[in-house]
Amino acid sequence: MNRRQFIAGCSVTAAAATAGCLSAIPGFGDDIDTSSPESVVESYIEFQEEQTEDPAEAFDTLEELLHSESPQLAEIDEDFDEEFDEGDIPDSEFEVTSIEGINTVSEDVPAGQIRSMAQSEFRDEMLLEEPVIAELAEEETALVDAAYDFRSEFEFEGETEEIEDTVENRYLVAVEDDEWQIVLVQPMID
Repeated sequence: MNRRQFIAGCSVTAAAATAGCLSAIPGFGDDIDTSSPESVVESYIEFQEEQTEDPAEAFDTLEELLHSESPQLAEIDEDFDEEFDEGDIPDSEFEVTSIEGINTVSEDVPAGQIRSMAQSEFRDEMLLEEPVIAELAEEETALVDAAYDFRSEFEFEGETEEIEDTVENRYLVAVEDDEWQIVLVQPMID
């Protein structure tokens, strides 16, 4: 998957409020706070409004919020800046209308819990390899739950759609280079 496909997919996915890359693109540098598990998740959520305005600039800050082992970061082509064409991105607007709660539910996450989170129901393979899981289990990690409401308007197949909904995700975050960063995002399903 190249960056263009990734960004386009995220725009549609964000608008549809589905899991996966809804939260895969982080915020611009001025809004980023990676000082705690909660602050990096809040920055990650708040950015979604901005990513529809300038996906190319949004990509420039991925490394500030995403851990180097994040599958979202690993899937994106190196040559995005050369290939990016705004015409490939559906017209959309996205507004986070409220954040209902961001809470760290556990710290120092064990390998078994990381492994469980890395087993995606949307893919056949694990999102993280075993050596990465073992390494993360030795690092400073946390699980953060967050819920937020959003409003989205987007054009898809020639029609404009509007959606208002609530998203509840669990985030695996880890410290890398003295900054908290997002490793995995998992939808919380009742």
